[in-house]
Amino acid sequence: MPGPTAALDTFIPVAGQLVLVSGPPSSLTRRAVLASTAGTLSAVDGYRIGFGETETGIELRVRIYPDERLGWGPTARDVNQHMGRTLERLRTIAGERLDRLVDVRLERGPVVPRTALDFGGEKRLYRSFRGWLDETDAPEGPVSHLFLADAPFDLDLGYGIANTHVRGGGRLGAQAIANVGATAVWDDRTVTRNMAIHEVLHTLVRDRDARAVNGSGCEHDLGAVVGETPDRVFVTPLATSYAGDGGGEETTWHGTGCYRHDRFSRYDVHPDLETTWYHTWVPSDATSEAVVRYLREW
Repeated sequence: MPGPTAALDTFIPVAGQLVLVSGPPSSLTRRAVLASTAGTLSAVDGYRIGFGETETGIELRVRIYPDERLGWGPTARDVNQHMGRTLERLRTIAGERLDRLVDVRLERGPVVPRTALDFGGEKRLYRSFRGWLDETDAPEGPVSHLFLADAPFDLDLGYGIANTHVRGGGRLGAQAIANVGATAVWDDRTVTRNMAIHEVLHTLVRDRDARAVNGSGCEHDLGAVVGETPDRVFVTPLATSYAGDGGGEETTWHGTGCYRHDRFSRYDVHPDLETTWYHTWVPSDATSEAVVRYLREW
């Protein structure tokens, strides 16, 4: 039987310990302080956070499109909120490590009508979503377009997919689909938000970034499972749905992609203990470093 899951979005693993996200770290570099105070906020269509010390910049852009069954209701709003937290954290870390302006734009896209989509399989859904983006004049360039699907019984789609990184998908960037309908029915909102973040992170790293940072070309292995106690662990986004040994442990259904627990950037699960699983929206240190490495080549 799976251990209980619970919301925990205020703690992050830092130097092997759990630290409150809402509180300031015990020590900050000068650049981190600059990064935290140089942002600007706008609530017109989402928000935009800017940071920089140079004239040449990078823009990370994520646009979220809910299934019309969901609309911009509680599930989509919660995903949007925690996606924003994740992107802001990545922007801050990139600002510390890159000598370039980093601008993050998170936008609420239009609701996607069901009549525009083909749920006859994972590939057909992806193609129909991309076709709808093209027909509706969606933003071009290195954009991560995230569709929040409501398909709780779609075994082919599973918890979601992502096609490529944002600079490798052609004119319309990258497309990702998070099946929040499935996670809402079979798991809970912490898994829902983590899987949405999980799919977007796939569009912000490449296999070679994962290999350079973590020694494994599997992007899921960038994730971490951090133990607070021997039987209580916290699962980061890219490890979500891959942290257990099978379905019914960490999540109701197990991921079908690559992974090896001995190659995770951190894996604190004790096989002889019954594990209580928690999920944190905060990316692992290895994930953040892989994103920074990707940005460095822009």
